[in-house]
Amino acid sequence: MFDVLSFLIKNNFLFCMKFSRYIRAASIACTKREGYRVENSFS
Repeated sequence: MFDVLSFLIKNNFLFCMKFSRYIRAASIACTKREGYRVENSFS
């Protein structure tokens, strides 16, 4: 069994995009953290 926490940290954005539709709390957290960073990256 791999280290789940380590995996989530390394793949945080991909995890958010993949599971946010299933986990509403994750969706909100990802939108606030990753969404801000992604917007700035692509703008």
